[in-house]
Amino acid sequence: MALADIVAAALEDDDAINAAVSGIRPVNAGISDDRPFILYESKGIGAVAALNCVTNNYSGQIVIHVVADKHEQCQSICEDVKTVLNGLVRSDGTYKLCYCMLVDEDDIDQEIDESEKPFYVRALTFDVRGRKLTA
Repeated sequence: MALADIVAAALEDDDAINAAVSGIRPVNAGISDDRPFILYESKGIGAVAALNCVTNNYSGQIVIHVVADKHEQCQSICEDVKTVLNGLVRSDGTYKLCYCMLVDEDDIDQEIDESEKPFYVRALTFDVRGRKLTA
């Protein structure tokens, strides 16, 4: 979805985040990928209906997963992500992200066996609203 792409582009444009992570990509990374990294996913993004039509407005959530080897590293990257995304307004020429607000933050428990090195995941959930730009 285009709103997720706008959010990812904003993270990719931030120097502090780029210096801290090995990549920013849709949810498809493997456990063995170089850490830290950021994953993003869209949840429930869809057109907003009006009384008798579907509008060019969209709403839903973007979830950012920060994966790192150390808890402190994960926290630091999350603070950078929140700084970049909280209140973000941005356009890619086709869609405009008009609203982006942090609504939830969770540490995700990881089950690992004795042979694996522990790692940390924190999920940041942002409510987003945007619209498709007309020509």
